[in-house]
Amino acid sequence: VASGNEIQYRIIATDSANNVTRLPTSGFLSIPVFEFAAPAEQYINNFNTTTTDFAGNFFSVAQPGGFTNGAIHTAHPYPVGFGISSTSNFTYTLKKKITVSASNPYIVFDEIAVVETIGIAPKDFVLVEASEDNGQTWLPLVNNYAAGAQSLWKQAFDNNTTPGENLYRSRLIKITDNTALVAGDVIVVRFRLFSDAAINSWGWAIDNLSIQGPITGLPESVLADQLMVYPNPVRDEGVSIDFSLPDLTSVQIQIVNAQGQAVLSEDARGLNGTFKRSYATAGWADGMYLVRLQTDQGQVVRKVVKIR
Repeated sequence: VASGNEIQYRIIATDSANNVTRLPTSGFLSIPVFEFAAPAEQYINNFNTTTTDFAGNFFSVAQPGGFTNGAIHTAHPYPVGFGISSTSNFTYTLKKKITVSASNPYIVFDEIAVVETIGIAPKDFVLVEASEDNGQTWLPLVNNYAAGAQSLWKQAFDNNTTPGENLYRSRLIKITDNTALVAGDVIVVRFRLFSDAAINSWGWAIDNLSIQGPITGLPESVLADQLMVYPNPVRDEGVSIDFSLPDLTSVQIQIVNAQGQAVLSEDARGLNGTFKRSYATAGWADGMYLVRLQTDQGQVVRKVVKIR
């Protein structure tokens, strides 16, 4: 079958009593036949116009009621798992390959993921993945997550309410956090929703996707996710601070005690996306400290406790 065509199919099962089940219940599943485009340095889309850049079932670019702009949406609600294992993976694959950047290997997007969860632990889940072999095998770019990842998503799941745009939250993913991927690799990116046969929920929406594009004005919650302060609590062995952001060239760091007195200040420049430091803590009194990082993207604060 030539590239550019599409195969459509459905499954119909009839038992001895002439009961009929159809999958899907209406319409057809589709398999587009395509060749991946030549590798690009970046991909940016706000999904406000129709696009044919993705392939998959139970996903589409749409504008449901309550939303003022288009975005990638799963079916609402998404289907429960089906088949022999009673589980299903619904995917949406970008048909353009990406060459992993050495200086900006980041994916950022806004999302709503009201997907089945137990407490804060995913049951059904969503995931962003990459492949180096045209989709034969897939590598996770982030740990799987569901409605429990955000309190408002969890509330919408628990109350079975339909979310709106106010539930969008930003996510920042560093491609090379998966150490199997390095600068220069050529990858395919996909979004995946896993569903079991128990219950389902509203689903997943993804907007303002930027793969290795310019990133500005990240929310504080996203900045906070990039800051690691460890160990915490800390003893006299010292504290380490790791912070990564696209285009990070300078950081002003200050650590203050509970009385607001600075025990450490540093203005670090000439960075290449990553700030890593270890500081001595033997002279610190026991108690709580605030680690403050100021960047061009904004400020992030983290608490750390010193104990004997």
